[in-house]
Amino acid sequence: MTWMESARPSRGVVVVLAVTVALLVGAGVLAAVMGSRTSIEVLFFLLAAVVIVSALDVMFWRVSVDSAGLEVRSLLGLPRFVVPFAAIESAEVIPVRPLRTFYGYGLRWPKRNLTGIITRAGVGLKVTRTDGRVLVVTVSQAAEAAALLNSRLPTA
Repeated sequence: MTWMESARPSRGVVVVLAVTVALLVGAGVLAAVMGSRTSIEVLFFLLAAVVIVSALDVMFWRVSVDSAGLEVRSLLGLPRFVVPFAAIESAEVIPVRPLRTFYGYGLRWPKRNLTGIITRAGVGLKVTRTDGRVLVVTVSQAAEAAALLNSRLPTA
């Protein structure tokens, strides 16, 4: 059995990103209209492009469980996290508060051995590896993913 879901930000986060890009593009257009140096205009447009690419890379993810284990891949393909069943100690559902626990949104490392792929507040899938490292991903169907992962773990 295969399970797959997208991890994506809430509308509020998307609105903030869209407004940021619009302001940067608007500043570039304003600089062009005002007759500023071309390098300033290009800078604003490059900043807008960097914000768009960065947001796509850290805020939109494909999360899947298949016969190999857990895979979490950004929309652009990298970064990518793969956790085979043999490396999973347990999987569970946890509440995620992005600012309190992970100090923000996106790809986060708030503590040693803890990686968060945090796109919104709500429930998350917490996967504890046999080496003690933990991966948390915010997905709405975290309970289904945890149940599937736990059902396929090697029994001791």
